[in-house]
Amino acid sequence: MPARPQSLQQAVATGAASFAVIAFTGVTGAVLTARVFGASVVGQYALAYAPTGILFFLSNAREQAALSRELATTSPRTPAGTSIFIATLAFSASLTLAAGLVVVPVGEALLSGPLNAGDLVRPSVAVALAYWLFYNTSWSIDTLLSTQRAASALFWVRLNVSLTGTVVALVLALATHTVWALVLGYAAAGACGLAHRCFYARRLLTSRITAQDFRDSRSRLARMIKWSIRLAPAGVMDGVSKESVTWLVGLSLPLAAVGSYNRAWTLSSRMLDLHYRVVELMFPTLVRRRSDGDHSGAHRGLTRAMRLVVVILLWPAAVVGGASAGVMGVFGHAFVRGAGCLTLLVLVPVFLAISALSGYGLMAYDATRVVNRLVVTRAVLVMVSLPALIVALGLTGAGIGMALAYGAEAATTVTICRARLDGFRGIASLGPWRLALVYALTLVTSRAVDDALGEAIPSTLAVLVLGSVMFWGALILLRWFDDVERAGIGQMWRRIGASALERAHRT
Repeated sequence: MPARPQSLQQAVATGAASFAVIAFTGVTGAVLTARVFGASVVGQYALAYAPTGILFFLSNAREQAALSRELATTSPRTPAGTSIFIATLAFSASLTLAAGLVVVPVGEALLSGPLNAGDLVRPSVAVALAYWLFYNTSWSIDTLLSTQRAASALFWVRLNVSLTGTVVALVLALATHTVWALVLGYAAAGACGLAHRCFYARRLLTSRITAQDFRDSRSRLARMIKWSIRLAPAGVMDGVSKESVTWLVGLSLPLAAVGSYNRAWTLSSRMLDLHYRVVELMFPTLVRRRSDGDHSGAHRGLTRAMRLVVVILLWPAAVVGGASAGVMGVFGHAFVRGAGCLTLLVLVPVFLAISALSGYGLMAYDATRVVNRLVVTRAVLVMVSLPALIVALGLTGAGIGMALAYGAEAATTVTICRARLDGFRGIASLGPWRLALVYALTLVTSRAVDDALGEAIPSTLAVLVLGSVMFWGALILLRWFDDVERAGIGQMWRRIGASALERAHRT
């Protein structure tokens, strides 16, 4: 990790690059495990993991956002910074344990009762325990690293987690083709990731802490929780609405359909990683600039980040959405039933990125109530509309409900953000009509070619390459990139060329 924090531009660029690498390894791992274990075992794992997914959000008082806000103006290397980090870590672990004592028994009752999957109770408990021991602690350390713009450290940690989970599951598959191989892979990845994070975190903290520092941290923690607790209902409803989809599919459709939905959502959630990476770097920067009175700089940074994230996420939404049958076929023929659902689910990260970046822009200026109401409304819309849509249209109905709910939230959030933050252009900054045209052309072309070539893996790869060339070529022809972005792209290629020449010269 560098001695000095990266600049915001460097950190965001590193975050975007790490997203691509980790998304590739994650999707590769998902394909390998799907082909080795099959749709039914993947469906079992999805049901076993669902209570933990809800636990993640139910035990989230947004203390990580509050910690990020606090460390944006207090160095963690000081006794005050280290003590508030430790206090937040202890609070988060205690809250998760308390929530787990409620969520896990409820999950056991659902698995043993209406879902008729009593054999998944013990795997479900094991996943929840691994989450509490390894992953919950890791989130606090990620917040610490992101406030210091340690994007490179976060990249290596997350790559470690992605690879470890896949490798352990595949090795265990030599002994057992049951859900336990996936559960133990999840636990091993969490343990390795936590150890790796601690290695980096030790450089950012101090051991010179007194009892008085810990006493002072209590009042600061209370103030932080008072701010973050206003966002807690949104976090709870967000998690329940996302994770309940798995249970709703399981109640209405066969286990293999649950596996298909899980892999479609896995692909979509990999795309979600990009906006998480950018938001975790942007939020402390927005708070810092607001504290310094640099409001125009904060709004420009938010606009630039939104353009970057949306165009990168719209690329796979168009290409993968068009080639959805071939992409789902890569997991195995039993997963193809989720193709229509995938076409719609890959739009969710685009909408969520718009609403999340706009929402954090509002949160940086303490407009938390607005964000809270919007997220809760979207969550309620998902949970109310999905049961009927799934019964009527199957997996495609789940995709329709998710896309419509997240799209409505994105449009509303960015409109409010534009009205409240002077200088933030909102949707207008994205060149929406040109983006929509590029998306439609790429989607239709990819779908036509995918239908013509069939589900063979080489054919699917050819469609993805063709769609990618068309997407970026259309953006260039329609002059979507502005002067700053064109200059940045040119500088990037010059650096790549100079680096290649330097390596060739050394050789």
